[in-house]
Amino acid sequence: IDIGSGDGRIAYCAKVTGLQSYGIEIDENLVSLEKKIVLNTKIDFKPMMADATQFDYTSIDLSLESFLII
Repeated sequence: IDIGSGDGRIAYCAKVTGLQSYGIEIDENLVSLEKKIVLNTKIDFKPMMADATQFDYTSIDLSLESFLII
């Protein structure tokens, strides 16, 4: 989970290496950019527009080992 994922580069790289990854970003423009990257590369690092302090982390499957980037 990359909180404050910006343009999504960390979550993207995690997904490329085979990790399940999520990008959480509050800026609508950056999430739009992340979604364009997903469409163009077919690498879905699951960009989400949300306030990380209010996000329901139980809504995503974290039952396996996780790597958290803050």
